[in-house]
Order: sequence, then C-alpha cells, then structure tokens
Amino acid sequence: MDNAQPKNASATPVPPHFENTTLTPVPQAESLASMINVGWLTLDESGCVIDCDATASSLLYGPQAHHRSGVLLKTLVPHDSSTSEAPATFPPVPFTYAGVATHTAINLLVNVAYLPGAHAQGPLVASVTFINDYLANSHARARVQLRSTVESIVAGFAHEVRNPLAAILSLTEAAIQEVGGTPHSALVPIPGLVQRVESLIKQSLAYSRPRPPMRLLHPATFLVERATSLLRHRDTPATLHAPGADSTAPPAMVDLLHAEQILVHLIENALDAARTWVRITIGPGRTHAPSLCIEVSDDGPGVTSETAGRIFQPFFTTRAQGTGLGLAIARDLARMNGGDLRLKSASPGATFQVLLPSTLVPVRGRW
Repeated sequence: MDNAQPKNASATPVPPHFENTTLTPVPQAESLASMINVGWLTLDESGCVIDCDATASSLLYGPQAHHRSGVLLKTLVPHDSSTSEAPATFPPVPFTYAGVATHTAINLLVNVAYLPGAHAQGPLVASVTFINDYLANSHARARVQLRSTVESIVAGFAHEVRNPLAAILSLTEAAIQEVGGTPHSALVPIPGLVQRVESLIKQSLAYSRPRPPMRLLHPATFLVERATSLLRHRDTPATLHAPGADSTAPPAMVDLLHAEQILVHLIENALDAARTWVRITIGPGRTHAPSLCIEVSDDGPGVTSETAGRIFQPFFTTRAQGTGLGLAIARDLARMNGGDLRLKSASPGATFQVLLPSTLVPVRGRW
C-alpha cells in the first residue's frame, strides 16, 4: 500500500484516503507524531476502520498481516479498563484512550478526532501509538528540559555567588595576615571552605555545560598512567594496581581531558571505598564496534541494590561531603565520546566499566 504524506506534516504517514485532502494532524496526536512513528487510520461515523497506513497495520495486525476494512476500532483495540472506566458507547469526538491490540497484544494509545475542516458527521481520523515508545520519548524530552533548566539555574547561581566568594576570600586572607596567621584562629578554615564552594560551582557548571569533545586516538596504558599519576600522592591505605605498559589493549578514540576526568573520578571513588586494594584492568570491549574496556574495581563494601538504581542520577550521593555530580558527569562524558559508563558489579566490592570506541564508529549512540 502506498502511503501519502500530508502537506503540513511531511514526516508523518497518512492513509491514502486523504491523498487529495489538506491535512494538519489533530492537536492531540501532533505531539506524538513529532517524537515517534504514528500509525494512522480513517474511520466511518460508527467507528469502523475504512483504511490505514503500514504503521497502523503493523501495530494492529502484525508486520506481515494486512488490515481488514469494516472492523470496529474498539474491537481491534479494546479499552484498557485498568487505566480508566470504559465508555458504554462510542464517546464524543475527539477522545483518547489506552488499550491492548487484539491481534498483537501491543499496548496502544489511541486518539480519535474529526478530519480537520470536516463537519461533525464527516470522516474520522485516528492515530495509534505504542505506549512504551511514547513514554520513553516523553521521559527523554523531560530529561532534556530538566538539563536545560539546571544549566540556567547553575549559570545564574555561579554568576551571583562567585564575586561575593572572591571578596570573602580576599578579606579573610588579609585578616589572617593581621593576626599573624595564628593556627588556632577561627579565620583559618574559611579559605578552605570558600575553595570547596568554588569546587562545587565548577562541578555543577561542568555537568550543565560540558565541553564538546576533541577526539584523538590514545593508547590505553597512556590514559590510565595519566589518571593514576594525578593520584600518586593521595593519602590512602589502599594499594592501587594498574596495568603494565606492555598491555596489548586497543587504543581509544577519545578526548584526552574527558578520559582523564572520567578515570580520575572512578579511581578516587574506588580509593575512598576500598579496604585494601583498587585494581584497574584494560582490554578489548565486547561491543559491536572495536572498543577499549577499562574496569576499576575495589574491595570495599560495594553498592546496595537501592543505591545502584540511582547512582548515576545528578545530585544523588551517599557521602556527607559528596556533590552527587561526579558519576553523572563521568557517564555524560563517556557518552559524549561515543562510549558508556556502567556499574558492572555491585557486590562484593564495586566494579565500574568504561567503554570507549577505538575507531570512528561509536559504541553507544551516534557522534
């Protein structure tokens, strides 16, 4: 069956019944059509199917089946009584309801309205959408909006706070000099507290406005050595085991500073949690495209099941001095470089796995 395209919505397929009709998608379906593929049907005034496009046919009958005209829509997609009370008769148009397709058992969101410009007794147009797709895309849009909101809030906060912080630091340092830098002075902790606030601001800005990656090919051992060298003088009882320089692990096509930030944060977290050791291993990733896999493990208490489900959420932390942004930033940076960051094992101990592409083909998503 050939699909005609509506003049005002070229990306949305419409049944051939509308070929000579100027059509704008009904308001309730327009937001869906802009996010995902929507199946379209035409109905008569009693709610029987006249025609449908390939997407609707696949959702209602299966990918290899063909639709049958004259069947009631409510027979093809019975109302899901768990979501709301089913109407006794064909409800007033327009209306929307959730149901399960009789032939495919797919959860669908159904929207029915009059063809724009038609009179109240004219032909009806219906859209059918896979509910899981709709919810997933709605959640994705909400996350993008939240990220944009956080960026605006953080940028405004940083602008307003940094100048007073600089003044506080300057006045405190002058006051400490006047009292001779007495170690027991109540002023002494203030510069450190100011630096902590500045660090929180920087991390928040890094999360809300990450720098676009500049990807180059780097040896795996070089990336690990660069990160561990920054932590060489860190005071910790745990022993850090890193791979040798003769490793045959593949390289990574990654932004050097992004890789450093990812690894430093994971290693720092592991050193904080470890009882006696932290181990870094490198090797090829088990992905559809060539990739480098870096794993950071520790012998600490591990991660609870409740924490594991929230560990990458921004501002979620289990530490009194934590910001809750480190892992969120690290995963974002890995994904910006075509890779990913995962919690591979939560107990005993914890193992985080970083996947980074070795070629121009991303491991996750698209460039």
